[in-house]
Amino acid sequence: MSKKTILTYLSLLEQADYKKVISLFEEKANIFSPLYGKQSPAIFYRQLFDDTRQSRIKILDIYQGQHSQNWSVNFLYHWTLANGTETTFDCVDLFEFNEDGKITSLRIIYDTQNTRSAFEASDS
Repeated sequence: MSKKTILTYLSLLEQADYKKVISLFEEKANIFSPLYGKQSPAIFYRQLFDDTRQSRIKILDIYQGQHSQNWSVNFLYHWTLANGTETTFDCVDLFEFNEDGKITSLRIIYDTQNTRSAFEASDS
């Protein structure tokens, strides 16, 4: 169930399907992002999709944690910002799921050295 949810999540992320991606999270879920900080899924994905022209994802691997509700995925994220700036980074997303298969927590991990400057330039 969780691996399928992760694959669905990544597909919806590429499609920028706000309503469907939000439906994968439980109501009180949190997202921890290097660029956006700690936010609810509703706020995080609204901002991310507003800042995005296109996303392409190449999955490198999916791992199940020591506990069945913990999963991670490593992927290359090709991100075109709304202003046309392109950046690519190696990303790891850490997922925690509840018993109903909803995401309760998502921690996004990547080096922001190159991405942060492109992101901040897009804000001007």
